[in-house]
Amino acid sequence: MPNYRCCVAGCNNDSRYPDRLFKRTQVTELKFHYFPKDSLKRQHWVNQVKKGLINFTVSDNKVVCSNHFEFGKPTFAFPNPTLYMNIRNAEKESSTKRRKLERFDVILESEANSSSTSLTLENKHCDKSIQCNEPIRRSIIFADLTRDSDVQFFTGLANSNAFEMLFSYLQRKGNVMHYWKGSKNTNKNLSSPRDLKTITLKSLTLQQEFLLVMMRLRLGLLTEDLAHRFMISISVVSS
Repeated sequence: MPNYRCCVAGCNNDSRYPDRLFKRTQVTELKFHYFPKDSLKRQHWVNQVKKGLINFTVSDNKVVCSNHFEFGKPTFAFPNPTLYMNIRNAEKESSTKRRKLERFDVILESEANSSSTSLTLENKHCDKSIQCNEPIRRSIIFADLTRDSDVQFFTGLANSNAFEMLFSYLQRKGNVMHYWKGSKNTNKNLSSPRDLKTITLKSLTLQQEFLLVMMRLRLGLLTEDLAHRFMISISVVSS
């Protein structure tokens, strides 16, 4: 059985030592991928690896592990390894991701506070036990991602136009999507669009559901985290 070791700088994933393998959050199953045989595609991979290894030379037995791909493997939209391609980026990625998530939370909290201060009480003699200025939280919407860099960070897509184009393409099927409610509660015989529409969840808009899925794929957020951000139950996230 052949052995594989990732050739990216700073990555120590080696199939000879399965107990030492490290899998990042966007990876479902850690695998090792050979360089493409197509010369142009192959060169794209080489250019990425050279970001950490200037004198890198490709050979037929060189491989790149799943950690360096947007979705844990080469895809049509993201065919090249682009993540953690040098030691410095790998060390800083975690702290950068944490700072961006914290900044996004601050933006939402600030908007919630500003919304609450604009409210007035119709009853001036309200009960003192009522907290009149309690901040009003709201669910995340795509419009909160005001910059292309935010769109890329939270969804993995290049910009707002890419997000909207992909959503528009999927929207027709999304309108008749069959939601998972567990093996006992999900009717596997539903087939017509009319039947499927009757079980559509109303907690989020379809665009919010798409954003939630993209954030989970891109950032590997837990269901509890997503439920808090979108102000829904954990069971709705899982469905």
